[in-house]
Amino acid sequence: MQRWTVVLQKGAVKDLRRLPREIVEILDQLRHDMEAEGPVPHGWTVKHVLGRPGVYAARLKREYRALYEVISPSIIILSVAHRREVY
Repeated sequence: MQRWTVVLQKGAVKDLRRLPREIVEILDQLRHDMEAEGPVPHGWTVKHVLGRPGVYAARLKREYRALYEVISPSIIILSVAHRREVY
């Protein structure tokens, strides 16, 4: 079984400072699940981002998304924001 590494890009770290604590906790759970299961963990809503090959959007809560790119064996979280701002 492949072990995945989840890395936060500099922009994503900045995004986290502006987000509610609840969203940060949900992102931590997503990171934990991705490290264990890979880029599309069971129980999460994940979709490809149109026009950006290799980029996925994971639904954190109704209004918030995490965009990430998969470069095996790493998962790079690009940004975390409200859905109207993230795409």
